[in-house]
Amino acid sequence: MYTLDNCQELWLTYLFVKISTDWWRYIAEYRLADDDPAVAVDDVRLTTLSGIMATCREGLSVMDERGWTISLVIGAGNGVHQLIEATSAARQIVIDALRDAKMPVAALVREETDHAPSHPREATALLDGAALCTRLAISRQRLHQLRQTEWFPAPTTSAGARPLWSARDIDAFEATWVRRSGRKPHRGSVRL
Repeated sequence: MYTLDNCQELWLTYLFVKISTDWWRYIAEYRLADDDPAVAVDDVRLTTLSGIMATCREGLSVMDERGWTISLVIGAGNGVHQLIEATSAARQIVIDALRDAKMPVAALVREETDHAPSHPREATALLDGAALCTRLAISRQRLHQLRQTEWFPAPTTSAGARPLWSARDIDAFEATWVRRSGRKPHRGSVRL
């Protein structure tokens, strides 16, 4: 039999489980000013930032010489229970990572925080063209051809001029993609 105390306990347990299983995906894009010197792609600071983000809350950083896009996952708990708290916590993690990597000062040009009822592990992974080619084992030319089709997923976001795809979208594409090797036969040609 449920008493008022039992119902309150069940409700509090539900709230605790609900709150502690909420997740947020945070994405921030930083760009250098036009008159700032570019950061070389092989700069040790970029490698340091990637390493910091990889060990921190499933973070990921994608960079080019004019800026970088960083994404990470924030879970509920430790004072994070709402979107604004998740955004603030993620922003501080990114600022600390940029400082620790000694990255140059750059402008925050885009910031997004999305709520996810379950862990958005796959959603945080962003793939640029090179990573996508490696993952699909295709050339850049083939990627360009696939992007012209209506069934290839559109980029989720971009880092400057570089398109970025969500790993979840690419997983869905791979599950339905039928690879065909060789060239298309010419119409009217006969093979002997």
